[in-house]
This record gives sequence, structure tokens and C-alpha cells, in this order.
Amino acid sequence: MSNYKNLVSDFPARCADLLGDFERTARLRKREVTLMLCVAMSSVVIPLERLKGPRSTSKGEDPGHPSRDWERFDQARSRLDRLFEQPFRGSPLWPNIASSSWSFDELSDVSNGPDSWAELGKPKPLGPDRRARTVLLHIRNALAHGNIFTRGNPEIEQIILLSERAVGTSKFNFIAVAPADFRLFLKNWLEFLRDLELPEDLVSEDAEAVAYVS
Repeated sequence: MSNYKNLVSDFPARCADLLGDFERTARLRKREVTLMLCVAMSSVVIPLERLKGPRSTSKGEDPGHPSRDWERFDQARSRLDRLFEQPFRGSPLWPNIASSSWSFDELSDVSNGPDSWAELGKPKPLGPDRRARTVLLHIRNALAHGNIFTRGNPEIEQIILLSERAVGTSKFNFIAVAPADFRLFLKNWLEFLRDLELPEDLVSEDAEAVAYVS
């Protein structure tokens, strides 16, 4: 089993390989959304965490991820920062300028299940000015905290992802999207990560260090 070159692009690339290799089997077994979410949980959360640098928070200074990938792969982090500032619609994550099935809104109440959430009855299309940072970090938060819901019976027709508006408030925003559109977003995100240019000497040093520790 070959070791990871890094967890910013190489690990997600392997996740993409698994998605491609097993998607047909998952579809035949009606588990394609499950496979997609499994891949998304790893390939969205881990690279974003590894490239997260120091920042000030309400609890004090956050020193950034201990791997210091945000420092060693500074060009990759800069490219991610540039992606963050783009509108989601029309960005590499969603080249289509139309919102398609993507919607974004606040939830007034999260009691009971999503079929009772009034805002899902007339969801607001994700606006053209909504930045990629907002959408990507919203998805990251939902996946990391298990705030995933689905609608449809017997087939899953909609994935609903919740993110707290402010920590500890129990007030949530939601993103709702059809599985096919989330799959396209995930494919675009994995391609974005695969295309990141990481210095080969640093990648080799990291791989050797991990192998030595192991």
C-alpha cells in the first residue's frame, strides 16, 4: 500500500478514484448517495482543515492546522483563497451560472424532520452573489457535524445540509440540493484539488517523514 504524498491533493485524488471505481456497484445497490457522502466527508473536510492557517477567533488565536500544510503549500492555500472570493455560481465548483437545484435559506425551526420545515416548501435559489467560501464552508460544517438530512421516498431526491449561523445559537441556515447536482459539485471540487500544484520536494519530504514515523 503506497503512502500518501500529502493529504491536500493526493488523499482526495484517491477518494475520487474510489468514487469512480465503486459508483456503478453503489448505483446497482441503491447506495450511490451513501458512497458520495462518504467520499465528500473525507475529501471536503480534510483538505480544508489542512490548509486552514492562523486566525483570530472569539476564543483567542487559532494557530492553524498542526500539519502546517497551510504554510508549506502556500501556493495551494492562495489558490483556495482566490476560489473563496468567487461567486459559487460560475466558479470552478459550479461553472454553470444558473442555480439549478441549489437553494440557500434560513430555517426558523429544526424540530421534527425536514418534511415539516416550511422553508423547504418554497426554497430560495442560491443567489448569484453567494460566495464559494460561504457554500464550501457551509458544506464542510454540515459534513463535519453530521447535519445531513434527506428527503424523498423511496429514492433520495434532495440532500439538506445545515450549518449554524453562530456557534451555540441553534439557528441554522440550510443548503438543499439534488443528489445529481451535489455529485457534480463534488467532482469539480476533487478536480480542483487534483490540479493544485504542490512542491515536489516538500511532498517527498512529507512522505519520507510519515514513513519514518510509521
